[in-house]
Amino acid sequence: MISTVAAQNSLHYSGPVRRVVPLSVLLIVGLISWHFLRKPAAVRNTAPAARAEAPAGPAPLPPDQPEEVGLATAPPISGRVLDARKAPLSGIEVVCGSEAASSGADGGFRFAPRPGSAEELSIRRQGAEIARFSLVFVGGSAPSAGAEHGMTLEHPERQPVRIRWTVNLGYGESAAGAGAAQGSPAFPGFAEPVAVLVEDWATTGLVRILGKSRLPDGAHLDSALYFDGERLVSSVERAQVKGGRFESHIRFPEDLRIPSGSYQLRLTFVAGDEDPGDLERWATERPELPWNATEAAETSAEIYSGDPAEELAENRSLEQYYGEVLEAIDSLKRMILSRGREALTLAQGWDPELLRDRAASAEAWFGDPLLDASGKLDLKAWRKFLDEGLRPEIRRLLERHQARSSGKYRSAESMLGQVLERVLLLSKIESVLVYQALGLNPHPDDRFLDTEGPMGDELILRQVIEKEIKALSRMQNLTGNRTPSTPEKR
Repeated sequence: MISTVAAQNSLHYSGPVRRVVPLSVLLIVGLISWHFLRKPAAVRNTAPAARAEAPAGPAPLPPDQPEEVGLATAPPISGRVLDARKAPLSGIEVVCGSEAASSGADGGFRFAPRPGSAEELSIRRQGAEIARFSLVFVGGSAPSAGAEHGMTLEHPERQPVRIRWTVNLGYGESAAGAGAAQGSPAFPGFAEPVAVLVEDWATTGLVRILGKSRLPDGAHLDSALYFDGERLVSSVERAQVKGGRFESHIRFPEDLRIPSGSYQLRLTFVAGDEDPGDLERWATERPELPWNATEAAETSAEIYSGDPAEELAENRSLEQYYGEVLEAIDSLKRMILSRGREALTLAQGWDPELLRDRAASAEAWFGDPLLDASGKLDLKAWRKFLDEGLRPEIRRLLERHQARSSGKYRSAESMLGQVLERVLLLSKIESVLVYQALGLNPHPDDRFLDTEGPMGDELILRQVIEKEIKALSRMQNLTGNRTPSTPEKR
């Protein structure tokens, strides 16, 4: 249904609209709608709260530092260690080069600005090494050239203003863990993360996955990161299994921020992508596995990046913004429909004497500027309502929304923009209906695109708007009344 309405927005108006408006609703609708529509400027006050700028999110990042930096300008390193349930892990030793830090009760650790550009990073528990990451960027000068020969660039292209690490551990320790890997029945144990390091450089970043695999040496794995059910970014080169282990990198593009929050890591193996000679050899060595399978084997695990307090602040800001805009959309939609019914009824020709008598005995509605002195529809007033009040307000909300750069919940951001565009389209359909009732061609400002010939069905459009608004209502409850202390705990 959504695609049908969207498709109807791409040519021109070409025919009548199916719509029947019972005249019996005239007085009821009029008395209700006039309560907030009696003044010509009322449309400008539809949702004053929504007119205010959206609450600020996290403070804007300072401008980039010069590329040539030393200890005086390199940022400090902060981080957090979490388990597969995203609960903080204390007492984990994080060794950066020759310096060590122990994670606190909140899983947090910190290093002062480091010399050089990259160091070994070792993660240990009670002296035993859990994971080791090589050449981890620590903030010193680094070449600005991009990746060569398809290899992942392991440092930002320009000096970052922040270095924040999130170490995710413990995937194999509890099968019931919320973040534990979910395997593939076709290739059981083909891939399982052991440790995941998210390097957040404010405007880009790198995700390093260390894992184990039961696949033979030489098999290849792909990895991808999802947020809010949407694919964000994938690995550039395929990870190769060696000695039951693999390491995969997912690099975020420059200027793509990594918001604090939970992500889904997906690891994939496709037998059909392997060398035929290797497949033949593996089939002999491991005949129990379906090497002729055409479908991909996939496993997924939850990872976390960033600061829970920052995530909470961002989501609360989004809750307020979406609440205000959705409230404004509801008011504007009701206004379009009530004014449209009113104008259509007047265009269909009510008895002027009856209208004047009603105006004298009731507060109101018939003193509306849509009614001229003879009791007929005043098209100039109708145009003023649409072109100077209603539509500029819809466009202002749409332009402000399109100017937002948060991009955290990209599907919701896109859908909200579509809803505003559909409400604008709804105002055009309502106006065309009025002109049809008067036996007139549509006004030039009411024309809209339509790929299927006849004009879009207003009922379908309203159903689509309601469906999308219902889907967006989740954006008003992102935090679930969480406190800003830590991620989800055991």
